[in-house]
Parts: sequence; structure tokens; C-alpha cells
Amino acid sequence: QKVVLVGVPALAAILTYRAAVRITDRPGPSVLAAGVYLMSGLMLWSFSEGRLDLLVALAILPAVYERVESGFAAQAPPGGRWRFVAGVGVTLAVLVAFLPGALLGVGVLVVVQLVTGSARVRGLGSLGLAVVVAAVLLFPFVPTLVAGGGVSLTSLIGPTALARLARLAPGPGPGTWAIALFLLVAALVS
Repeated sequence: QKVVLVGVPALAAILTYRAAVRITDRPGPSVLAAGVYLMSGLMLWSFSEGRLDLLVALAILPAVYERVESGFAAQAPPGGRWRFVAGVGVTLAVLVAFLPGALLGVGVLVVVQLVTGSARVRGLGSLGLAVVVAAVLLFPFVPTLVAGGGVSLTSLIGPTALARLARLAPGPGPGTWAIALFLLVAALVS
């Protein structure tokens, strides 16, 4: 568990870098984006609390974002539709296996792409097929998710107070607000 706890933030930085390079074609700012994401308040809090499920979800979310955006882009995703469907399906399956509540965040990404995307019909069709692939991969787990009545989509942290949101961390932790605020200001300046 300690190896996973230490390795997943590094994986998150790598996947953030790759997603940012694919979206922007600029490696310099992508390195900065990966560093800021690695040192964000949520990532540091998840690491300090030992929340492996949240760390894995945070590592996978940049890849999900990049793939959802490429699915709704004007040009078809590289590698063809079926490669896109398989890749997004596997990515969603891993994400939901570790943290089912992250599916709500993916829903927000899809709504944003439905409003702003260029190829809405193609993107929604490909994403629908990817969800079917993810459901097939998670087949033993899907009945548990459905039978729970949405309980797995709720927060495992508890109620979030406004003061905690101002600290840029969802729960208690030592010194997270100063680092998170510094990185937010650095991201805005650059």
C-alpha cells in the first residue's frame, strides 16, 4: 500500500502532463500544469490521509478529461472510433472501480462538452459505447452500484464546510491551505 501511495501521485503528474500536451501541444506549460496538479490541495490532502481510492481517481481524471474532449472535437479521435471507445471504456472502468462517485465528475465533463463541443452527436454516441464497455468490464460490480440506490455516489468525506473549501482541501490536514493558495496564485500568474 505504501508503494501505491507514493507511486500514484507520480502517475497523476505523468498523466496530467500527457493530457496537457495532447490538448495544447506545448510541453513547457504542460510540465507546469503537471507540477501544479501534483501539489494541489486535494492531491496533498489525499496523500496525507492515505486515501488510495481518491488518489487513483485523481490520477485518472486528467486522462478522462483529455479523452472526453477529444471525443467531442471537430476531427475524429486519433486511431479511430473503436480504439477511442475501448480506451475510454477501460479508463472509466478503472475510475469507477476505485471511486464510483467520480462518475458524477465525468457527467459534468460530458455536459460541458455537450454545450461547447463541435461534434456532439458523434461524441455522445462514442461515449455511450464507452460506458457500455465500462459496464461490461465492471459487470460483477454494477449490480452493487445499482442496488445501493446511489449511495456509492455520495461523499465519503462527510459534509464539507465553507471554511474547508476556503482552505482548498475537503478535510482536515496540516498546512494544506498555504500550499494550495500559493500554487493557485502561481498558476494565475503564469
